Amino acid sequence: MATQQDLNKVIQVYIETKYGTDYNYVKDEAQAEALEALTKKKTIDRYDIRALEKLGYTIELVMSPKVSLNTIK
Repeated sequence: MATQQDLNKVIQVYIETKYGTDYNYVKDEAQAEALEALTKKKTIDRYDIRALEKLGYTIELVMSPKVSLNTIK
């Protein structure tokens, strides 16, 4: 069973493609705001992900909130 402290060490990220470029967005708003304050960007890149993993965070890829299983054909 995961504790609350363990859940804070997981950052859920989803990918959106715009004009052929993939962007990694943090799903949780509180985490996204904190990371934006640190990085001065709304998205995180591979260098940010590496740094977060070195700090003990786990990055979890999730489905974009804009997509649902009903919209996939």
